[in-house]
Amino acid sequence: MIANKYGINFSYFRKLVILFQDALETRKSNKKYTAETKLAAVKEYLEGKGSLIEICKKYHITYDSILIRWIKCYNSGKEFKERTRSKR
Repeated sequence: MIANKYGINFSYFRKLVILFQDALETRKSNKKYTAETKLAAVKEYLEGKGSLIEICKKYHITYDSILIRWIKCYNSGKEFKERTRSKR
């Protein structure tokens, strides 16, 4: 197994593989998420219904850093906004 060969924790390696697979499936332009999706993902994570990786996979969130940003926004009392166009 590659993880053992390079001394990488298997659980961490598995998460990286899942994220990499999802990234390959995601289109190249910036993905847009509804306010409802953002809120649902954040609430599920905060209620302990899954890890960052699991919630990202369920809601097709490209990177866990996106979910972390939403959690910080939610915890600061801000409302989620819909993105209407890509930032470039």
